[in-house]
Amino acid sequence: MFFPGRAKPKILVLGLDNSGKTTLLVILNRTSPLLATSLGPLATIPTLSPSTTEFLIGDTICDGYDIGGYLPNRTCWAQYTYDVSGVIFCVDASDPDKFDTAKFELDKLLVNENLDGIPILVFGTKVDAPKSVNEERLMQALDIGYTLKKVKLLILFNRGQL
Repeated sequence: MFFPGRAKPKILVLGLDNSGKTTLLVILNRTSPLLATSLGPLATIPTLSPSTTEFLIGDTICDGYDIGGYLPNRTCWAQYTYDVSGVIFCVDASDPDKFDTAKFELDKLLVNENLDGIPILVFGTKVDAPKSVNEERLMQALDIGYTLKKVKLLILFNRGQL
């Protein structure tokens, strides 16, 4: 069991707008209907209000909370950090213009006392996009070397389908 003592772990899925949070949860859920539009099979609409999606990690059913990444939503992230088992922080590797903002928001999470001792997965998304940066560049932009001294982070660079 990945989350001892938790009947149903609560996983926050955070990241800036358009960073792939909802798409990640759709893929993890594996039973969600794919939102087929002219944009492609996994096209989604912006998350305007928090939503919950169940998914499996090993044999454990988890609740994934997609909070939304636009500025008004980000100001509310802290209120969702109580009693969580983990955080997945999505970063769009194809949008370097947002790296500074992503670092700022990640740093705010790292000093949140509710997340002391809680694992945080930094998940690089959209690495197959033409303008995406490599893993090393993303880690530099987020200052992951410094961050690792503050809290244990897991770093995953999505190189293809899950």
